[in-house]
Amino acid sequence: MNYFELVQNTWTRKAGEVLANWASIQTDDQAKVKLELNDCLRDLWLSYDYIFKDRTITFTTVAGQQDYDIPFDGKLKENGLLLQLPNLTSVPEIINVPLKYCSFQDEFLRDNEQGQPRKFIMFDQKIRLHPIPDISYTMTCLYETHKWAVSITNVNQDSLTGHNQLYVASTQEFNVGDVVYVARNTSNEETGVISAITVTNQATTAGYFTLAGNLTFTHTSAKAEAVQKEKQDLTYQNDQPNFPSEYHNILCYMALTRMFYNDPARCMIYQNAYCEALSNIVIDSENSQDGGQRIRLAKSDWIR
Repeated sequence: MNYFELVQNTWTRKAGEVLANWASIQTDDQAKVKLELNDCLRDLWLSYDYIFKDRTITFTTVAGQQDYDIPFDGKLKENGLLLQLPNLTSVPEIINVPLKYCSFQDEFLRDNEQGQPRKFIMFDQKIRLHPIPDISYTMTCLYETHKWAVSITNVNQDSLTGHNQLYVASTQEFNVGDVVYVARNTSNEETGVISAITVTNQATTAGYFTLAGNLTFTHTSAKAEAVQKEKQDLTYQNDQPNFPSEYHNILCYMALTRMFYNDPARCMIYQNAYCEALSNIVIDSENSQDGGQRIRLAKSDWIR
């Protein structure tokens, strides 16, 4: 369900009335549903290290440059900074070598040693590599995102006209540092972090993105295709939670439980539905040996 469908689903259960469209959300009570869904989304997201919060992103080093902006909003996984090395044997594969994390005292000191980075430290929103890269290397970051909502732009089914084309509705929906997912006429998606935005025509907001790694995508204002960006709040009607679809009704039950806190009978109905639905989901866990872990909730959980 997108954001409007979540609100519509919750409001129908609460009031017995169907919201016809996004513009029909006008009363304070209806607006409260929107706020509660965002609060529940945040609390549910922060309640567990769900495996689907894991993300991967790459950046490219520059010869002679030691410090790099952190290209993600989240928490780096253990052994999560990898340096890609080409396999020089006949097998065409990439070898990922994890860099060692060092203490602040060890790595804060600078020297002029250059070569293949072996260790790193993160501070002041920077990644510092040591030794200083002597050539261009591709670094892969394995991290857990802090963002629990996805904003989707003006999506349509038109095909991209070229291998290096990206269509978006407006550059106003993006900022430097945003993550974008770009479909390229295939079932695969390219992922990149925007390092620059240039608008060449103010009337149509046509221009181009420069992604980390100096990959450039041109865009026009006319179309959009498979373009998303992560954020922390559901705002627009076509926004979607980063949670898989089986969690969407759980968000509705959770919001209803909180809204009916002063109505014990109805509160209990949605509280039971919420607890049962969440308890029945097997969470994929990298630490689990039996296929997952069940979340068990007491009836008082998530009640404010």
